[in-house]
Amino acid sequence: MHRSLKTDFPDFLETSSYKRRFLLLINDKKGGLLIIPLTISIFILSQFLKPKFLQIIPLPFDSAKTIIDQRITNLAAIFSITLVVIGWLITNLTVKESLSYRLLFKSTYLYPIFYFIITLISCLILSSLLRNVNSIGLGDIVIAGTYLIIIALAAITFLFVRLIEVVGKSFFFDNLEKEVLFEVRTNSLKIIAEKVSGKKYSEVFEELGYIRGIPFTADLKKHSGIALISGKKDKSSSGVKPNNEPVSILMLQKDSYKISDINLSRISATLKEIKIESDNYYLPLSMNSKLNPGFSPIYFNQLSQISEESKVKIKKSYKLRYNTKDDFQPDNKTFQDYLNEQFLSSVKDGKTANIERTLAIYEKIYELENRINTEK
Repeated sequence: MHRSLKTDFPDFLETSSYKRRFLLLINDKKGGLLIIPLTISIFILSQFLKPKFLQIIPLPFDSAKTIIDQRITNLAAIFSITLVVIGWLITNLTVKESLSYRLLFKSTYLYPIFYFIITLISCLILSSLLRNVNSIGLGDIVIAGTYLIIIALAAITFLFVRLIEVVGKSFFFDNLEKEVLFEVRTNSLKIIAEKVSGKKYSEVFEELGYIRGIPFTADLKKHSGIALISGKKDKSSSGVKPNNEPVSILMLQKDSYKISDINLSRISATLKEIKIESDNYYLPLSMNSKLNPGFSPIYFNQLSQISEESKVKIKKSYKLRYNTKDDFQPDNKTFQDYLNEQFLSSVKDGKTANIERTLAIYEKIYELENRINTEK
């Protein structure tokens, strides 16, 4: 199902790409702490992994002792100047609000860059203190540290380039627009996935002659289902007993599962091999559908010839994952709520320029939501 989404809504799926998710993870006050163990790991690995293309210039021990102290001094001086400039720019922000600072830090990747440089300086200082330990290859540490310092300088350059843009209001509204549209895409991705996948899922079954839903007149004593979740007690379930009766998707327990993906091509190929008789039912599903233990997506008439191998193939076509607390949380609309507050405040104060910029953002939000609503 993910392939269909990538074809129809590539810009929406950008929000869920691994690269984007990683950058979002480290570009945060807490998530940026991941940079610390990554930087330390590079220093440790420099003692074991020694690629020749990085060791162009061999460093004797005496030279390494001198160079490492110079590197610490240089990097500390550059970092101090950087902090002074950052402080000056923050005090001169045009829009001085908590969210504007958040936009500033997010746009400049200040947290991961700050953690990276602090960790780099700390590792170099520690290496300098342990310079006389025989088991430590100081030359290798200096080489690894030098390359990391080059990366740090590139990061600082990137930081300065981004900081130049923060003084005016255009920075604030441009970045606010990006964050608002990102929130809309992220929150809408669930709706898109459910609509597109649900539609294609039903098409597969109806083309093969399966009946959507289970009517009240159906005699399920003559049918057998394939339970996706056994209901056995384990670490991630509450020990709900298996239930052979059809389970309503709407009557959910907190201790339930959700569908992360469905292999429609495998289901279609498997069902075509089964010789069906009389009425066979399927329950409509889509990505992110929540299921209770004992739920069966298909109810086969006993006259239908189904092998155990086919049952296994069908069951494996549904990729499930256990619901977490985050699955029950409402969508994140921090920047959208702030935009609404700013719009009402601008209307009240008669700030025409701010109203025009906000209306332009609303127009783009409408275009995105219109694409979703027109998808049948």
